Amino acid sequence: MRDHVILSSARAALNRTGPVFCLILGTYLMATFIYWVAEDKSYGDSLWWGVVTWSTTGYGDQFPVTGLGRIAAAAYMITTVFLMMFAAAHVVAAVVEDRNLFSHEEQERMEGALWLIGRRMDLFDADSTELPSLEWFKEKGFAPDEL
Repeated sequence: MRDHVILSSARAALNRTGPVFCLILGTYLMATFIYWVAEDKSYGDSLWWGVVTWSTTGYGDQFPVTGLGRIAAAAYMITTVFLMMFAAAHVVAAVVEDRNLFSHEEQERMEGALWLIGRRMDLFDADSTELPSLEWFKEKGFAPDEL
């Protein structure tokens, strides 16, 4: 079941972030193209500049000197920072907030198993048909107060 959870979370993360990564790639290609044209560098140097600038490494071996190149570089830097934050937020949201992580049937089975465990440990009455509330667990000292 753990493999199911991991694969489900990974699939959800890829589905949510795919468009964002396409935007990142498109921004990278556009910025390197503008740098290539404005700075009159080889396209290989432009690709290198794009990666170094995107990763915020900034070796200093390639940098814009023309006005258009500097404007494109500034826009590229700002855009990639926000796009990477956006992509990270989407990945985290997909992993943390997967509402379909367990099917209704799986949730019912888990609740039943918890009920049986509680009954065998004599945690609640034999005639009870539901799990106790969170307040009950707090009163018995089984749950921290900050929950």
